[in-house]
Amino acid sequence: MADKRVAAVVGGGKMGCDISAVLAAAGWEVHCQEPGTGMRASLPARFRSALKPLPDGRTAANRLHVHETLATLPWRRVAWVIEAAPEQLPLKQALFAEIERVAPRNAILSTNTSSLRLADVMRKVKHKDRVAIVHWATPANISPLVEVVRGARTRPSV
Repeated sequence: MADKRVAAVVGGGKMGCDISAVLAAAGWEVHCQEPGTGMRASLPARFRSALKPLPDGRTAANRLHVHETLATLPWRRVAWVIEAAPEQLPLKQALFAEIERVAPRNAILSTNTSSLRLADVMRKVKHKDRVAIVHWATPANISPLVEVVRGARTRPSV
C-alpha cells in the first residue's frame, strides 16, 4: 500500500532536483529517478544546494534516494509521481505507460509539463481519474507558484 508521504520524481534535471528538494523539505521521502550518468552523479550535491533556501532544508538531506531506473523505485509505497522529464511528448507518453504499470492504483500521476496538454501526455494512461499537471515555476525551490491543471476525468481529491 502507498505511504502518504512517499514521492517518485522521474527526471533529475534542474526541475526534478528542485521539486525533490521542496518535497523533502516538506517531510516527504523522495525517490528521484535519473537515467543520465552525469546528471545522476551530480544530483545529491545539487539537491543539497537546492535545500539551502528552504525552511527545514538542513534536516531534509537524508530524504532523497537516487535511482538509475524506474524498476528500482519502491513502487508499492509511492503515493505521488511527479514526472519532470524533457518536454518531448513521445518520451512522456512512454514514461507514463511504464509508470502506470508499476505504480499503485491509488497513486497520483502528475506531469510538470509547461507546454504540453494533459490529455496528450496521459493519452496512454488507462485510469485518467488520477492524473494532473502540477507545474512548478522555476526555480521550483524558491518560487511560490505551482500551477495545477486537472483533466476532464480527474477526481477532485487528486
